[in-house]
Amino acid sequence: MKKYVPIVTDDPQDNVEAALNLVFIKDEEVYVRGYGPAPDFSDATLSNVTRDILQKYSPETLENVRLKDDLELSCATSEWLFDGIDTIEGVVALLYTMAWAFAETRERLRMYEETRLSPLDLKDRLIAPFQNDMFAMVWGAFKKLYPDKECEIYWEPQIRDEEDGKPVYGLTDFADDGSVAVFVKPSLEVADAVEILARSALSTTTTRYGRRRSTRFSRSTIASEIRCFPTGSSA
Repeated sequence: MKKYVPIVTDDPQDNVEAALNLVFIKDEEVYVRGYGPAPDFSDATLSNVTRDILQKYSPETLENVRLKDDLELSCATSEWLFDGIDTIEGVVALLYTMAWAFAETRERLRMYEETRLSPLDLKDRLIAPFQNDMFAMVWGAFKKLYPDKECEIYWEPQIRDEEDGKPVYGLTDFADDGSVAVFVKPSLEVADAVEILARSALSTTTTRYGRRRSTRFSRSTIASEIRCFPTGSSA
């Protein structure tokens, strides 16, 4: 699986990253990164940046006291769009609209990038038909807890028990090249297989290159522990 390098970041390190993350959403409001007043140049709301532009280039527009309200300002920009670029208000409205639209698109992109999959990976991935797929829920919870951990998951009917006869239901393989694969026995009951997936996925959070770890638990343990995984409790 190819590693996907995300675009969205809350800590841009160069000019390109700063440009791609210039506007963002925080607390349900659009912010412009680094456009607050000097000398701190902290992040500023889009509404305040818009007022600053108007104050500099069209102060008479701000004489309308209603524009001190963010909602009123938003409604006004919708009307100013009809001016095109023939007025400063029209230009401000264009910038305002592009900014909030870009911020919204960035948040949608963030949700996609959190999958850590490239477009081709997503295209080739099988789609689960169940709306309440427990395997997908476990995987989603794992990726939220450990977004930087990468592993591939497989059903493996050939998993063998230990030499002493103890049953093995899952296997985590740490390859020498750093890749990690989790194998789950498909003959298990669904709830049991979900628990094995959860525990095996958690075992990948500790680096053990070149080693394999077997996963074996009694059915009673599987049934009682599955509730803990989404909250971040380890097995």
